[in-house]
Formats: sequence, structure tokens, C-alpha cells
Amino acid sequence: MGCQLTFQIQVPTAELLSRIQKLAQEYEGQFQGDEKSGRVALHFILGSIEGDYSIEGDKLYLNITRKPFLVGCETISTMITENVPVLA
Repeated sequence: MGCQLTFQIQVPTAELLSRIQKLAQEYEGQFQGDEKSGRVALHFILGSIEGDYSIEGDKLYLNITRKPFLVGCETISTMITENVPVLA
């Protein structure tokens, strides 16, 4: 079962995407996309997550399509905001 997460973007979109791309590199993941939509995969210590994103205005919508069974959506949201502090 996936998660539907929404984040407030606090920097220009290009800077956000740069930070997400860097995060994907740090966590041996993948990032494909642009300022409108794309796909991201990250490998955290608790397991791998994958999902699609879209950006509308100052909102990032993240649809987690794959995650560890025992890791809840709130935990994933917290991991993301701790690693991408320009999201709230």
C-alpha cells in the first residue's frame, strides 16, 4: 500500500530538484524528471521507497508506489523532510 504526501516547497523549484537529485545520489537511488513531474527512488536504512511526483505552484505531490511493509507514511514523510529541509 502506498502513500499520498504533499509538501510545501520553500525554495525555487530548480533548487528543490537539485537537492532531490543529490539525495538520490547519496542514497544510491534514482531521479528522473523535471519541474512538472517525474519519478524518484531512494534507498534509506529502513528500506527502499519509490514514487512519482508532480509539482503545482509551491506544492510537491509525492505518490509513494513502493515502500517497506512495516514503514508507515508518517515515517516516510519525516525521513523526506529531514533530508530535504526545504520542504515543509
